[in-house]
Amino acid sequence: MSAFYLAYLLNSDGIECDVRKTKDNKLVIIHDKTINRTSNGKGHVSEYNLNQLKEYNFGNKYFKNEKIMTLNEFLEIFSDKHINIYLEIKESGYEKLIWDTISKFNINNITIISFKYEILFAFRKISKDLKLGWLVYEITNNDIEKANNIGITILLCLSSTLDKKDINEAKKNNINIGAWGVKNKIELKRLNKLNIDTIVYDSYYDANKVLKNE
Repeated sequence: MSAFYLAYLLNSDGIECDVRKTKDNKLVIIHDKTINRTSNGKGHVSEYNLNQLKEYNFGNKYFKNEKIMTLNEFLEIFSDKHINIYLEIKESGYEKLIWDTISKFNINNITIISFKYEILFAFRKISKDLKLGWLVYEITNNDIEKANNIGITILLCLSSTLDKKDINEAKKNNINIGAWGVKNKIELKRLNKLNIDTIVYDSYYDANKVLKNE
């Protein structure tokens, strides 16, 4: 929660986070399959009920006693704020459960993103209006065609593989381009010159300083 609030207070354009399902079918915000790296507990998220997960500390030495957030708790706070929300879905099988949660909120601010095309396809079958983003390593003509087939809003590509040709081709097909895996300020400057639509970066504060000086 502290990280999300900090992003909001710094006037970030968006927040990206990952959604996973617990043993008792609750949706929680966590990147890893396990809680080993980010909490004082161990084991797979899917092995725990929500109440059990809430007993663990997901903070660090600076932000202590942070509790795992549910998707519902997250959206109750941020869905009506002026910030874009990117929800990455890594596992298939509970797309309807996610939709049942997010549809209670303002979906205009929400983009579902995934590396798995079949997950995005499943969401498109559920809703024709939901914004979708496809995470890829590099853009091909086949990717653009498949994106058009289900109305994908944005292709999010590994930063180091992006060039002007990719961006122009996507924009000809009314698809926005984003970059992930952006490592440093030099890469931020390169992407800015390419007139890219979205940059995923760990620190909005650092990125904004670089881009304002360009």
